[in-house]
Amino acid sequence: VQYLLYGELCRIGQNLVMRAELTDDDHSLIWNGSIRQSVNRLDQVKQPLAELVARGIAVELGEVAAVSFAGPVAELAHYWLREGQHHRVQGNYGQARAAFEEALEREPEYAEAMYELALVTGAAEKGTVAGIRKAQPIAENALALARADIERGVTDYKPHWVAARILSALSYWDQDLTWRTANALTEQQINANKAYARSMIKEAEQHLRAAIRFNQSEPELRKFLYRILARQGVERRDEAFEVLQQLRDDEPFDTWVASRFADRLGLRGQHHRAMEELERFDVLGEVPPHLRWRQLELLKAWGPLDDRVELLVYMLQHETDKFMFPLTLGHLYWTPTMMVGLGLHQEAEALH
Repeated sequence: VQYLLYGELCRIGQNLVMRAELTDDDHSLIWNGSIRQSVNRLDQVKQPLAELVARGIAVELGEVAAVSFAGPVAELAHYWLREGQHHRVQGNYGQARAAFEEALEREPEYAEAMYELALVTGAAEKGTVAGIRKAQPIAENALALARADIERGVTDYKPHWVAARILSALSYWDQDLTWRTANALTEQQINANKAYARSMIKEAEQHLRAAIRFNQSEPELRKFLYRILARQGVERRDEAFEVLQQLRDDEPFDTWVASRFADRLGLRGQHHRAMEELERFDVLGEVPPHLRWRQLELLKAWGPLDDRVELLVYMLQHETDKFMFPLTLGHLYWTPTMMVGLGLHQEAEALH
């Protein structure tokens, strides 16, 4: 045994106190500490004492090991967070709000739950100016909590990942409000708002890169980095493409990646390569409708008419989404009359 950890736990009023010490195999003292945590009305602590001890030891030994423990409070808060996210995606904003508030009842400084509460607050108001203004201060509180988590010492990617998402949302909301209320703002105010939004995006990128250093295997982090870079304009376009290209190499059959990679190839004038990128999915059987849409977009830009007709007929015969075809045809400037002119009588009748 190289190290021996000894400790004792006692309760003093509304506090739990753990005293611990670490010795080596020669019984020399390496580290000792006293950890105190208050308990809530359910006799639960906000942060597991074992995690705080492990972090103290890791700092003493010069290690930044990713120690992570899930105590009862963290598990309950995490459960309500996931419940709320499920309801938010389904559009059940009242249930989502109740779940996030339940998570925050158990973990008052839970940055991610606070951020989700901000999102559902804005969504419940249908993205109106009033809704965004209600959501902003909640998100700013969440950002303060995420920054505090980072300052206490990061042992995994999550705090940086949460901070990046909050900053991205705040930046987007700020830009949106500036655009919607531009008539009531001076040019100086507009420029100041734009500069502030850009600074938040840059900070989001810094946090995201820090998260990726902790976890290089999580594709969602790099997908988000691509979006952050793409939002920063032409000067970051090549960097965004490099991130996307690496994602494509690592996740060759991710349809989200393939769709955006084909878009970027098309913008670079590499239309044939972009079509080949999307056609790879034909060998897998069913191709998601949004990839067919990308193919039509590419063919509209440069493809021969016969190829456009062939793909359009295929989609009319196989696609079940009743909203897809009017939208697609209208976007491509197709009409039933034009289809009849091309000999597509049955398809024109189906569109009617």
